[in-house]
Amino acid sequence: MTEKKDTVSSQKTLMQSIDNVYEMYIRMLALLVDVTDYTANDAIERANKYLPTAEVLSPNQKLLHNKFAVVLKQNPEYSAAVNKYQVNWHSDPELVKSIFIKLKDTKEYAAYLAEEDETLESSKEMIKFIFRKILLKNQNIIQAFEDRFINWPVDREVMQGMIAKTLKNFTFEGTLSKIN
Repeated sequence: MTEKKDTVSSQKTLMQSIDNVYEMYIRMLALLVDVTDYTANDAIERANKYLPTAEVLSPNQKLLHNKFAVVLKQNPEYSAAVNKYQVNWHSDPELVKSIFIKLKDTKEYAAYLAEEDETLESSKEMIKFIFRKILLKNQNIIQAFEDRFINWPVDREVMQGMIAKTLKNFTFEGTLSKIN
């Protein structure tokens, strides 16, 4: 009887661990989307300056229309997971703003904005850049995940692999293969 209880308990613990990694994955995807969405907030804030320039009044909002982020927001599985885990990065607006400001100061972002047409590859490359070079190196993000997930140091690599696979499987037809 004890052996059976141990097996059931182990299975339950394993399933909880898998669910935690999936929640990390959804939270990171949501943060990527929120960073792309912040483009609109930044444009509004800059337009409300005392004497905005013509450039400020007609900002480049290419990131707001990033193909990956747009399709992800429309994905019903993603939306259901965001609701299930009650993901809300807007509770800390300064965090998303600080990430966007760091992104805005990079040469990669400037090069992305300078491209005439957004290709599927450039869209994915910008999201990869934000994920790898901005989010995963931001101490506030790392702290937020460490505070929420006790196994963050171990599960981080699995979550990174899941994000990489999602980006790889993204197709131009506007579909995202099953998000997991």
